[in-house]
Amino acid sequence: MENRDFFDYLNKYITVTLDDGTEHSGFVANPKDFQSDTQQLSLDLLNGLMKDTVQVDKIVKIRQSVREDTLSLPVIDPDDWPEE
Repeated sequence: MENRDFFDYLNKYITVTLDDGTEHSGFVANPKDFQSDTQQLSLDLLNGLMKDTVQVDKIVKIRQSVREDTLSLPVIDPDDWPEE
């Protein structure tokens, strides 16, 4: 994908689909990188406290998504926490 393909999504919550069929969602954490003429290699997505980095050349589809439909937090029983 080209940098200009991301212009409409830089300040929105998005979901990208990779060539292997996986989906990654979040707000673009590195929007200024896409405003330059230099082709970017990676896209950083922020979803809550999680940061996800995907390779731009593996993205086949990008869309704006509804945040409530893409959030899920795992529930872990405190008894299952590892000992420190």
